[in-house]
Amino acid sequence: MRESRFSEAQMVKILREADKAPVAEVSNKHGVSEQTIYIWRERFGAINAYEVTRLRQLEAEDLHRMVTGSCKTKLCRKLLHTPWSLVARRTTSAPQTFE
Repeated sequence: MRESRFSEAQMVKILREADKAPVAEVSNKHGVSEQTIYIWRERFGAINAYEVTRLRQLEAEDLHRMVTGSCKTKLCRKLLHTPWSLVARRTTSAPQTFE
């Protein structure tokens, strides 16, 4: 999936602008189509930028709790607290041989 030019908080700020000014004017100002603004309106509704950020934090915390709760072994817990860039580097640097 393609990454957006705008963060979710920026999308919500643009939506709040579109609530006060005509959608065509706001879309031209920010370089997006009118349809994009309507899609964002469906997605975010009437929440503000802070609420979007807080929602993402809560989702990340919930996911972390779910994963750590199901992780019972010592190796599993160690992998959870290892930065993923290090894990990827370890697995791609040396070819694995299976016997």
